[in-house]
Amino acid sequence: MVDIYRLIFILLIMVNHLYISAPFATSWIYVEFFFILSGYYTMRHYAAREEESLVESASEAITYTLCKFKRIMPYVGIAVLLEYVCDYISVYMSIGFLGKRHLLFVIENMICELTLLSSSGLVEANLAPIWYLSAMFLVFPLFTFMLSFRKMHKWYLGYLSWVLAALYYGYVGVICKRDWPHDLLRAFVCLWLGVFVYGISELIKKHRSGKRFDIAVTLLEVGSFVLTIACTGNNTGNNKLIVFAFIIGTCALVSGCSYTSKLTVPRALGELSMVLFLMHWPVKTILSNVMGEAYLSGRGIVLYYVVSILFSVLLVLAGDKIRMRSDRTKD
Repeated sequence: MVDIYRLIFILLIMVNHLYISAPFATSWIYVEFFFILSGYYTMRHYAAREEESLVESASEAITYTLCKFKRIMPYVGIAVLLEYVCDYISVYMSIGFLGKRHLLFVIENMICELTLLSSSGLVEANLAPIWYLSAMFLVFPLFTFMLSFRKMHKWYLGYLSWVLAALYYGYVGVICKRDWPHDLLRAFVCLWLGVFVYGISELIKKHRSGKRFDIAVTLLEVGSFVLTIACTGNNTGNNKLIVFAFIIGTCALVSGCSYTSKLTVPRALGELSMVLFLMHWPVKTILSNVMGEAYLSGRGIVLYYVVSILFSVLLVLAGDKIRMRSDRTKD
């Protein structure tokens, strides 16, 4: 069910990226959900470790970060290259051949994006959705390094995981800030909210008490996410309420007590949502270059979704085949 929610929320983010004023113009807030989910899974990983402390904590944090991002980097490369080629062709068609200096400028920006450094302040993301991965990539080693010390887990769960969010959102607000350093702060805060979700979900598991309890948890999960979609669909601006709904719904979702946990979906669905998140932007760029403003019409929007989904599915299938061949070679 986690993967189903991921896919639904990616499809709603795609609406936001069409620059349609209504509905779902506030769907940028679903990025918070993805940060929270990453924080939860990372905390779960470190909580399962038996060591009280890690001798090579810093090295472990870097290794874990690289392992987490290794699988998606080929898709990042394809999306970035496709976006830059599309933009270059668009500029060439409008003003002609670019000078050597401008071409070098484009190349250095592309290198920064390919290495997930667009949230470092070195370059503004040309592939706009990549800011999310870049921000998480840059703060993730510090986050995992802190989690590697088990003696600190009670303090993290009981205080740090929620107070950081209170301080950040209290000062900045729950808004669509993705400029440096707000993007890094936003990523770090939401990852810690994932730690908070881990703590609450563990409490839910402990107090599980039969079918009525499971029904209540299921209603809490589904109701929270329905409320979220309703708020973003009507652009109500109740962003703090949406973050609360993310926390409550995700706690119920990952606790294992909800009836939705019994659903099974292909594992590729989770990967599809991330690939779709990356690939829909260059598809949008191509359609806007080919169709002009007509890409915002009904026909253009249908093409935007159909082409993005089909292209992403093909890439996921190709990636699975390459990994299977690689595994056979190793065996």
